[in-house]
Amino acid sequence: EKVKNNLKLLTDLKVILAWAIKKGYRLPRIVLCGFSIGSYSTLLLKGSMPRILVSPICGLISYIEGTTKKYEGEVIKNIENAEKINAKVMIIHGSDEMIPYSHA
Repeated sequence: EKVKNNLKLLTDLKVILAWAIKKGYRLPRIVLCGFSIGSYSTLLLKGSMPRILVSPICGLISYIEGTTKKYEGEVIKNIENAEKINAKVMIIHGSDEMIPYSHA
């Protein structure tokens, strides 16, 4: 089920990206941005597009447990996905009580 959901999410992202390119936007000018749990989809899509992560989380289980450690069976693997990105990444994190700074 997790793989099926990831494939659906990737398909949706690719459709949006193709739409933007068809409208005349070019890859060097396209920036992916994700807020909180939305940082997952931003990091899931491979490519050289710059990324902006606003109050990202390391993973869903680590967020719920209040840690930043990696958990077996984690669905949202932002740390692993971030390590695979070959692009500029900007992380923005304000004074946020919901998502600790350590997740950024």
